[in-house]
Amino acid sequence: MTYCLDVGLINRGHPMERIAWISVVVGTLILLVYAVYYSFNELFNNAGVPAPVKIAVPILLCGVVALALVIVKERIAGLRKENFRRDDK
Repeated sequence: MTYCLDVGLINRGHPMERIAWISVVVGTLILLVYAVYYSFNELFNNAGVPAPVKIAVPILLCGVVALALVIVKERIAGLRKENFRRDDK
């Protein structure tokens, strides 16, 4: 059986593997959300941070998120368009 990392959670492997990947993803998301919340809280509650920085950081974060969403959308669209055929002869 060939395992392809590109399919990730879509892989029909062992159920324990799927549970492990889900727990890794959920744990990472929880830590990222906490880090973003803590960072924004410190950024906006600290009087020593200049106003342009308070404006630029959220704009930059929105741009990075938008680019990531476009990349994910294109990857999903590309996976749907690909025709895989089996050459096991």
